[in-house]
Amino acid sequence: MNTIFKYFVEHPKLVNLLLVLVLVMGIVSFINLKRDSLPSVDFKMMYITTFYPGAAAKDVEINVTVPIEEQLQDVSGIKNLNSYSTENFSAVFVEIDPNIKDAEKVKSDVTKAVDRVANLPQEITDRPLVTELKTDIFPVFEVALSGKVPELELRKYARTIEKKMRQLPGVGGTQKIGYRKREIKIEVDPEKAERNYLSLSEVMAAIQASNIRLSGGTVLSLATKKKIVTLDQFEELLDVKDVIVRSVFSGRRLRVSDVAQVRDDFEKENLIIKSNGKPCINIIISKKEEADAVRVAKEVNELLEECKKCLPAGVEAQVVKDYSKYVSSYLTVVMENALIGFVLVILCLMLVLDIRVAFWTALGIPFSLLVTFYFMPVYDIAITIVSLLAIVIVLGMLVDDAIVVAEHIYSYREKGIDPIEASVEGVSEIFWPVVATVTTTIAAFIPVLLMGGIFILPSHLAHTRLKLKGKPKFISFLEGVYQRNLHRVLRRKKRVIGFFALLFIFSVGVILPIIGFELYPSTDNDLLQIRIETPKGTPIHETERRVQKVEKIIEETVPKEILVSYVTTIGQKGTEAWSQVSGLSQSHWARIVVNFIPRQERRITVFQLQKNLETKIKKLLNTELTEADVITQVGGPPVGKPIDVTFIGNDEQIRTELADKLYNFVSTREGVYGVTRDDEAGPVEINVRLNHELMSELGITALDVAQVVRTAYDGTVVTSIRKEGEEVDYRILVAEKYQTDPRYIKNLTIPNRAGKLIKLGSFIRFEEKESPLAIRHQDGDRSVTIQAEVDSQKLNAAKFNQTIREKFEPLVAQYPDFRLKFGGIEQSTVESLKNFYGALVIALVVIYIILVVLFNSFTQPIVVMLAIPFGLIGVIFAFAIHFTPLTFLGLIGILGLAGVVVNNSLVMLKFLNEKQKAVCAEGEQLKLEQVAEAATRRFRPITLTTLTTVAALLPSLYGFIGGITPELFPLLLAIAWGLVFSSFITLFLIPAIYLVERDFGCWFYARFKKGD
Repeated sequence: MNTIFKYFVEHPKLVNLLLVLVLVMGIVSFINLKRDSLPSVDFKMMYITTFYPGAAAKDVEINVTVPIEEQLQDVSGIKNLNSYSTENFSAVFVEIDPNIKDAEKVKSDVTKAVDRVANLPQEITDRPLVTELKTDIFPVFEVALSGKVPELELRKYARTIEKKMRQLPGVGGTQKIGYRKREIKIEVDPEKAERNYLSLSEVMAAIQASNIRLSGGTVLSLATKKKIVTLDQFEELLDVKDVIVRSVFSGRRLRVSDVAQVRDDFEKENLIIKSNGKPCINIIISKKEEADAVRVAKEVNELLEECKKCLPAGVEAQVVKDYSKYVSSYLTVVMENALIGFVLVILCLMLVLDIRVAFWTALGIPFSLLVTFYFMPVYDIAITIVSLLAIVIVLGMLVDDAIVVAEHIYSYREKGIDPIEASVEGVSEIFWPVVATVTTTIAAFIPVLLMGGIFILPSHLAHTRLKLKGKPKFISFLEGVYQRNLHRVLRRKKRVIGFFALLFIFSVGVILPIIGFELYPSTDNDLLQIRIETPKGTPIHETERRVQKVEKIIEETVPKEILVSYVTTIGQKGTEAWSQVSGLSQSHWARIVVNFIPRQERRITVFQLQKNLETKIKKLLNTELTEADVITQVGGPPVGKPIDVTFIGNDEQIRTELADKLYNFVSTREGVYGVTRDDEAGPVEINVRLNHELMSELGITALDVAQVVRTAYDGTVVTSIRKEGEEVDYRILVAEKYQTDPRYIKNLTIPNRAGKLIKLGSFIRFEEKESPLAIRHQDGDRSVTIQAEVDSQKLNAAKFNQTIREKFEPLVAQYPDFRLKFGGIEQSTVESLKNFYGALVIALVVIYIILVVLFNSFTQPIVVMLAIPFGLIGVIFAFAIHFTPLTFLGLIGILGLAGVVVNNSLVMLKFLNEKQKAVCAEGEQLKLEQVAEAATRRFRPITLTTLTTVAALLPSLYGFIGGITPELFPLLLAIAWGLVFSSFITLFLIPAIYLVERDFGCWFYARFKKGD
């Protein structure tokens, strides 16, 4: 290696050329890097949705959900299979086993399994839709279009704007919310139909036969080829009025308009969407996978400004949420804090080293980052919160190895050795320890190998003129203090080791349980969600009227300068992404999402706003509202609710009893709010019972009855045409005034085989009973889930989940066919901890192997690695002092810390070994004073590397600009303060353990030698 180092030292122009090349390539790559809020992540989740119009939840379960589940149960590699069957809608959720090797094959098998589902009801016109859940489908921009114009006109403007946005190069897709499909409704008057002896089926058949486009083959001649098409389609939407239903030879014709009212209308209003209190149509824009979120949002915003100029007076398009602003604000804060950290690193170097040495040492940071920026596009890595977090973490670490190399070369220069020889000898001696420090960090962290400084730094230092003034006085003073105190520690090494061991036991056994663990605690996010219920059975427009009072409270409570928008959805109340997929909708439900400016730009926190809103909204309970919860989001990926407990079993009575007990137990616990269960009763169900014997005599089938009842009340789409760029359906049903009375079903007529009209009342009867709002399955069996939010200030969710487990597992065990399952944050916590422990074990094993190779010893790597558990003491006390529970990101910080804390320890141990060899070569025994002297040589680089790493992290940790970043805080806290404490471990405890290990080795060797 000396030849290589000498070559680079003696050819500074080549080194400078390499530096310039990296500089240019890195800057060009950085300019073109895409920006996004989150990295591209495949959650290995899929969902299958099917629309079954007019069907009750049980019908959906039997005819759609169960057939899909049966096919999916044959697919290997599925971890969880859940489903919702609700009115008109089926949603099946597939979670792929994260340990499966070929997830893409499983996805393909899932799609094929769904394609194999056959014999779906004929009312299902579209095949089940299979969708993957990825971060790429998350939106970047949302626009609301509102105005005092007819809905038809507003839809036209929304469609025009959406079409233009889809044409932008970076836009991946759009979705319209609150956009109702256009329908021509043919409302048959039963009395007129009865007078003309006409049935609904005759009207349907006549309309279907009058709107066709059918190919009739091809006419071939010697010279030409012509297609034959039978074309008889409606030219205008309302031409259906003139369709002849019946005609006789006398010339009298019965048209649709004679028995029905034809209206140009829209599909049934199940949801009402409002933005800032105004009814609207929202357009949600998502980007392409490879696109830059900030650039796409900018282009969308510029296009929106142009579109606004074309809108008439009274119609406005407003930005509901520009997600890129949050990305830009977040990235700017992180980058500015990182820049401050970089400046602090340079200042720390200048305090201890010569200013020129400090400059070339600090140059390792931009050099390494530019190399990283160059390779990021190669591996399709964007500038995201996660990648910036990694950069912030390694900002100080990048200069650590450079400090070790520079300080060692500098120490030779201080002795008066020739600059080139000092550089070559210095880097040669320290090369393998530096390689070991990098590889141990890689073993615990993301595989980032940035070894450029090993070759570039010595060349610059060799040709740098230094003013050798000796060590700064304060460094010499601190080294003297350290050496004296280390000597005292070494004389009492066993007591010191025992003290640290007791401190470790105390921190893990006492302090850690007190601070607790939360997977992803609630953080100061940029939105609040308000979940609302009015009395069951409240019409959708009455619910809208009552929710207006909550909207007024929002406008009065939230300062205008921090309120971006609030979006109201009447008909849904779920606050998770899954709730929108599940299709659950009720007229007495509502949800309001309140969007704020980025937290870096406001002083008031989301928790203060939550408290203020809760206080005022609670006054509406028991008068206007039956339920109203203001909910914050957890600071992490969607992992569910803090309380999420499911009873699985097909016995409805037992399942309901268990759910009732848990619901009552959870509801009465202080600190628990927003308790829900998914077996809520739905609307009263009217079962039509048939007299099959009489029907057989009359020549009528059950299918005939079901179809006429569905057509009368839900309507049946009989045909459609394409008009003005959209598909317009023709729906036939009875007049609205007859739909409000279920007794009219008996007056419906149906033709028998002889063509005679028979009233349904002659062979049917009614039974009324409660129907479930939704039927949920887990792994093919029926289930019921109780979910709840937890106020972390009053209750620890993990401990409460354990209480639930201890109380209800024995109850469930009494029923062999039942099982209890914890989901949400509890399940994610168990899985995350399992994965963390697995990663930690692998990291420790790899680090140990690296150290065995470096030291050629089995015991000395253990000495080095003891810095890891003892460094954990600092982490635990840091979280306790900051009154912060340990989180999953804190665990990731500990994992990264494991690779960092061994760096100084292994270099320390390497120097102690070299000192022992030098002493033994002279025929002497190593003395405590000599150990202290050797350790003191490492005082300056160890102190300096700790200072630079911590200095790089402090601005981001404590938010010098923009305040604390909650997502980063636990991770940075673990690394920064764990590293500070581990430096004391390295300086004092490692030399003490080294002596104990040496004494043990001598005793062991003497014992076996004596035995020989």
